[in-house]
Amino acid sequence: MTATEQVSARDPTSRGHGGQEMGDHAWVESERVLGVDACKAGWVGLALTGRYCGANVAGTIDELVEMADADGPLAVVAIDIPIGLPDRGRRQADVLARKPWAP
Repeated sequence: MTATEQVSARDPTSRGHGGQEMGDHAWVESERVLGVDACKAGWVGLALTGRYCGANVAGTIDELVEMADADGPLAVVAIDIPIGLPDRGRRQADVLARKPWAP
């Protein structure tokens, strides 16, 4: 997927293209929420509205928000940014998160 591709999730039956039926979450039923994290291509975002989820990938956060906002206004943009990175070694949270996947 390139940095400018957008995966649309308007149709929950299009599971192969990022569409996922998410269950009933009344707190996001009428508001769109965008969760953002870094990736090799730049930034990836998942926009949630009610029971549907759409994904976007872009080179910058501004481009990502613009792409997500094109499908409807966003009430919240939440960006995952680690705080307190160690000077050396790994964060304990990262070590524990990888533990179940280790061979």
